[in-house]
Amino acid sequence: MRATLKNCRFTQIKKNARLYFSCKLLENCLFSGEIHKVLFWSSNLKNCTFEGTLYDCSFHGVEKITDLRKGEIIPPEKVDNRMDGVDFSKADIIMCNFWSFCYLDKVKLSKNNCVFKVINEFYDCLLATIESSDSPLKEGLIGKAKLFYAPHNTAPYEVAHPGNPSFKHPEVAELSRALYDFVCRAAETTGRRVC
Repeated sequence: MRATLKNCRFTQIKKNARLYFSCKLLENCLFSGEIHKVLFWSSNLKNCTFEGTLYDCSFHGVEKITDLRKGEIIPPEKVDNRMDGVDFSKADIIMCNFWSFCYLDKVKLSKNNCVFKVINEFYDCLLATIESSDSPLKEGLIGKAKLFYAPHNTAPYEVAHPGNPSFKHPEVAELSRALYDFVCRAAETTGRRVC
């Protein structure tokens, strides 16, 4: 049986803390601090608040997708974790994973992040925009765009941050910022930006 946690406060989280949640429900909880590599899996997050920095955390929409036929989609109303009312408005989301049909259309986000629906139209626009630019970083930008932002049927949304991927590699800060700018531009051009 999976636990239900309500009105809990996980504060002053340090970046070396490793937390793992496999709960039926996390409701009205606060997560605050340097939140690194926390695994939320498919725990249903409802009206939870995140403050600080989330780095390399994992969120999943459904617990099991092994029985899916190739290309099958699980609609938002049938996922285990709907991310309903989750507030990231005081958080920087950096290099986090939103997989297994984790829908982000009901979350509040920080202006430091660009959240968008990942579809072929967005991806094609992103690559074309980079290709047509005169950026001296073009080759690296295309490589990172293909690595991080290619459509995948189990990841309907993606979150970009100016610190992806320079958070752990400051030597690529210029490339990270340029990639973020291109991603935001493509998301806005295609009407796929959520926040």
